[in-house]
Amino acid sequence: MKFCLIASSEISIQESLKIILRDRFNTICVQSGEEALEALARSPIKIVFLDTNLPDYRGLSLLERIRSMNITVPVIVISSGNLPKIRSEKAVNLLDDILIKPFDKEQVDFLVERALERNQLVQKIHYLEKKIQETHGGFHGGNGFGKYDGIQPYPEKKGDVSFNYQQYAIREFFKSLTHISDIEKLLDYSIRQIAEIFGINKVSIMLKDDSHPRYVIKAAIGLDETICKSVIFDMTSGCPSWFLRFNQILKREDAVRNLYTSDGLLIYEQMERVQSVISAPLFSKGKLIGILNLGNKITGKPYFDEDFELISMISNYLSVAIENSSLYREISIQKRYNENILKNIISGVIAIDRLGRVTTYNKSAERILKVPFREVHGKPVQRLGSMFADILLRTLEGQAIYQRYETVNPVTKAPLGISTSQLKEETGEVLGAIMVFSDLTEAKELEKKIKTVERLNFWSNLANRLAQEIRNPLVAIRTFAQLLPDKYQDEDFRKNFYEIVISEIDRLNHITQKLMEFAQPRENQFEEQDINEIIQQAIIAHEKKIVEKKAKIIKSFANQPLIAMVDKANLQEAISNLIENSLEAIPEGGKVKIKTALANEKVEGIQRGVHRGPYVQITVQDTGCGIPKEHVQEVFSPFFTTKIKGMGFGLPIAQRIIQDHNGKIELVTQVGKGTSFRIYLPYAEKGVA
Repeated sequence: MKFCLIASSEISIQESLKIILRDRFNTICVQSGEEALEALARSPIKIVFLDTNLPDYRGLSLLERIRSMNITVPVIVISSGNLPKIRSEKAVNLLDDILIKPFDKEQVDFLVERALERNQLVQKIHYLEKKIQETHGGFHGGNGFGKYDGIQPYPEKKGDVSFNYQQYAIREFFKSLTHISDIEKLLDYSIRQIAEIFGINKVSIMLKDDSHPRYVIKAAIGLDETICKSVIFDMTSGCPSWFLRFNQILKREDAVRNLYTSDGLLIYEQMERVQSVISAPLFSKGKLIGILNLGNKITGKPYFDEDFELISMISNYLSVAIENSSLYREISIQKRYNENILKNIISGVIAIDRLGRVTTYNKSAERILKVPFREVHGKPVQRLGSMFADILLRTLEGQAIYQRYETVNPVTKAPLGISTSQLKEETGEVLGAIMVFSDLTEAKELEKKIKTVERLNFWSNLANRLAQEIRNPLVAIRTFAQLLPDKYQDEDFRKNFYEIVISEIDRLNHITQKLMEFAQPRENQFEEQDINEIIQQAIIAHEKKIVEKKAKIIKSFANQPLIAMVDKANLQEAISNLIENSLEAIPEGGKVKIKTALANEKVEGIQRGVHRGPYVQITVQDTGCGIPKEHVQEVFSPFFTTKIKGMGFGLPIAQRIIQDHNGKIELVTQVGKGTSFRIYLPYAEKGVA
């Protein structure tokens, strides 16, 4: 377990930090600076929380004492908000971060992670320095990167060994930064290390704004916060424009020499605003993604040629690191977005790799299947059960692709709707398979309720219409029955009464017969038949009506025989009913067009059967007045008719016969232009049962 030191005289701060850090550290709490120094001397402390208001040390004096002991442990200063003093030029190289009171767990966790990561990088640098010292006797600059000032005392020797190895160590440090995904951490580590390397107290990094063509300060040391928030470089002028033209490090003296030009004056003013004497471009893939600004050295010495070599190297690695971090951020955002979709989608989603291991298993899948995530993720798909494993593995191997496939969960007995697909590379290589499924329990219950309501509505409407149809004959029969005692001696009355009663009884019998014909399933004897011949016979059966109506029948039959497995008599009755309906709808001299064809398109709504081949399409089209929109839904209901005569059983019976043949009938109508009925029947090639 790691140790954390909390130096504060306030018990509330100690207890709060102990609670927040208890899962990661053993905490040592002290209330004075001397106790803190003793704890640092005797215990392997990994991180320090230091209150600036201790009874024996004030401000940053204790921090200076800690650093004088050559202790490199990360120090996070606890402050009540006196930021200008804490972030003074002297403090930037002493502390690692600032925790502002009042604080919360997220703030503490973030600062701890950032401090520990930076400390690891510092340890890596120390390791590199040690290796170089063991081999070449150390750097001329002395104490690590923090005291580097060119290659003194040998500024003339560009090939100096110590400089080359120091350059190597710095390069290794900035190479390690390319693996940091958090842009804030990356920039923070970079500016702190750059300040130590060159011994400067003002460093800033400007990056291109995502939403505007400009550059703004994203990280800085030694600059006032108001400056950081207000400085904006337009990308079409000043320093950015100069970098895009020349792609080289910019010195303040370059701007001074060109003060007489408007561009030179703007460059000088911009460098003055960020208090830099050196600015370096950060290029990635030919684009200027940022600007690195460096202030004067604390020693007052100038920048040497070797400094510029290091700045150039650092800016190159920093550009790569920033670009990598941005790409990682974009990928992370997309990943979180996708994960959020998977988390909130109501359908279950399961994906497997090419080895059959579960790689994706969302919350809905866990809820529907009642199998915990930990039991299946990363495990063979067989953990989900043989049915799901079989479906996914068959999909993976290309044996089957399921679309709206309905099955039952063998464990929960819940109905499921399943669709699957292979996961492929752009090259077509199969990477895995995915299944999307839904629990259909509620949908099935709703479907049952809807069907129940529809059935009740149907029988209610049927009963009402049947009552109306029966009531008319009963009125006549009742009237004559009531008058019979008084009129019995009247021979004409008896004769008239007899004829009317017999006619109305026949009418009642006809209604009953049609109702039974509609309601009872028909006996079908399916045989291969040519649909064109059946239609021709149905037309002949209506010749008398056609002549009476002076109608014109226009036939447009397919050239080849259209073979289907049908009951000839029943199908002929259905087509006859459609022709009868069209002849009733057209005016005298009107037209009825009957067309047959082979339809290859997919037909939706076939209620049963597994026919996937082409369909025989029959179209019966009239030039009548059409059907009003409000009546379209009632066309196939018994007793619905707009004719003076007839009971409205023709179309419902036709629909029932077509459905019995595993077919479908559609209605297309337009008021004032006519009506078309389209029939689809499964096609069978000649000789195929």
